[in-house]
Amino acid sequence: MQVSEFIKEPVLSHPNSTISEIIGLLRLKNSYEVFIEEQKKVGVITTRDLLSVRNITTRKSSSLINHVPRMGPETTLGTVVKVMAEYRLRSFPIVQNDKVIGQVTAASVMARVGKSIQASKLKAQSLMTKDPITIRRDTLSTTARRLMQRKRIDHLPVLEDGRIYGILTSSHLVNALLPSSSVKSGRRLGSRRGGAESARRFDYAVDRLLNRHTVKSAIEDPLSRIVSDIISSDSTYSLVTLAGELQGIITFRDIIKLIANVKETHDIPLNIIGLPDDPLEAEVSKRKFREVIRKVKRVFPDLQEAVAIIKTKDTGGKRRYEVKIKLVTLRRIRSYTGSGWDLPTVYDRLSDRLKRLLSSKPSRKRKSIRRRRMENA
Repeated sequence: MQVSEFIKEPVLSHPNSTISEIIGLLRLKNSYEVFIEEQKKVGVITTRDLLSVRNITTRKSSSLINHVPRMGPETTLGTVVKVMAEYRLRSFPIVQNDKVIGQVTAASVMARVGKSIQASKLKAQSLMTKDPITIRRDTLSTTARRLMQRKRIDHLPVLEDGRIYGILTSSHLVNALLPSSSVKSGRRLGSRRGGAESARRFDYAVDRLLNRHTVKSAIEDPLSRIVSDIISSDSTYSLVTLAGELQGIITFRDIIKLIANVKETHDIPLNIIGLPDDPLEAEVSKRKFREVIRKVKRVFPDLQEAVAIIKTKDTGGKRRYEVKIKLVTLRRIRSYTGSGWDLPTVYDRLSDRLKRLLSSKPSRKRKSIRRRRMENA
């Protein structure tokens, strides 16, 4: 499938534009990125890039530009989505004859995926980022900005007494830099006033900036519903809850990574036998397996190979999964098995079980047996 079916009007600016003009343009277009043509190169500036700027009135956009690969309208959608995931972008420029003629957005790609049959099978708990970083409503905006920059995130759920109170995004913080009088055209601000205001812009609690109306999903909600809710609310995330408590967050990046089938590099072979036929379900299985092995590698630095064997049984129209994980170390082979009706949940349980087993100290009985074996050796 070519990206020409997904092309929308791009958000463009100039290398000599000030950061205040860029912020005004992003706010006016309700966009996360702006594209800049620079000779025969194409650059992009994201909202999170703007969090590091101190003086928005004199700083030029050219100082923040990150160049991206040139993709034409004949490029396949899969290629563009993979590059979007790699560069952590919500939209990507499409170039023809050295000119940006449009953009492919994560929302348009997600809308197509959300209508697929596979999207109705994947649940929120298999996609979400578990235990996201949170803040309180009295957290200073300066603290929130540093968190976003350091952790490379754009969403901070806000809690009060352990319950969801609101959401703070990088757009909230960046928009706060720009006085309302300059929003209509993204025009340049006076340097004195802009510099003075930017110096004290974030000396207050996030309660002044956050959005109380959050997009939420239940832990068992299918991907199709989550995508529909995110798009219909013109949002970029969904907070996953269970009994009213925050369990995780799903953002554009989580879904784009899944579509792109992004693989992480490991220095050991990872093998999965018996992957599901459903491509989305298979990708979730691979991602969960990689997460498990990442944790195991911290405890077993001599890990040589990891194998996951998936067995599927159809019982009365429902599928039951059994997952056996084999860990091959220099000393021995360890095996762990888990089963259940939901494949991602099986991996999560195995991960929790491995974490407990690997972090627990040997009992006195096992210590004495080990000591006797050493004495008799």
